[in-house]
Amino acid sequence: MEARPLREGKVGGSNPLAPIQFNMDVNKLFPLKAINKLEENKNKKILIILGEPGLLKSEIIRRFIENKPFILNFVFLPEDKEKEHFVVRIGTHLNIGELDRIENIYTAILDFFKDEKNKGYVIFEKVENILGFPSFDILKQLIELSNPYIHFILESGEDFDISFNGEAVKLKREDFLITPEDIEKFAKSEGLKIPYQVLKNIVERTKGFGFFTRIFLSYYLDTRRLPESGDIPVVERIFREKLDREEPKIKSLSWDFPV
Repeated sequence: MEARPLREGKVGGSNPLAPIQFNMDVNKLFPLKAINKLEENKNKKILIILGEPGLLKSEIIRRFIENKPFILNFVFLPEDKEKEHFVVRIGTHLNIGELDRIENIYTAILDFFKDEKNKGYVIFEKVENILGFPSFDILKQLIELSNPYIHFILESGEDFDISFNGEAVKLKREDFLITPEDIEKFAKSEGLKIPYQVLKNIVERTKGFGFFTRIFLSYYLDTRRLPESGDIPVVERIFREKLDREEPKIKSLSWDFPV
């Protein structure tokens, strides 16, 4: 895919910023340690994904479930702590139309989870928004009552504990940091030649955070230099603008879980 310029402008003092193309092929760059750890534990009942924004957690989860049976994805949004609002991404077994017509969502989902004909991964994102609230207890109950063929991925910005007969595995912040070797492998797969010292410099400046590592790498591929400090806010904003335009629109659905 040929990248197109987004805009022009001046950053870093009087130095003009060339049109930034941001070939989004950099979105194929992932921290391999996290991918490998998920694959090694793919048969565990619960996979817990911990870390702050910018670590590509959601993208890593989506990559992990590629070519795997996938049921449904919930995102706990923080607008209302008493009556949670969920964003539902369509899975292979349930669809938004069906959920819109169901009066008791909890009962319908619980019955679905219990039925041993249903197999695959269920994802709950932003679990930190329900920690300490009744819905977290409901979430644990759903897991405990589910059939053995359903696996749960719980993503959270805050650490928490959940026990399930030793079948819970945590991936923490350090598992999601990109290394120079990760970038080197990506570059080779794309036929790109990048000096190893450049890869090291990118990781040193971004601390291995996936989102910013991708920005720096994309900027380097376009300009053959790394952004200066004054460039970074503008470069980040342009990168986010392109991401926002490419992000699929998701429908929201709200319901009450029984307490």
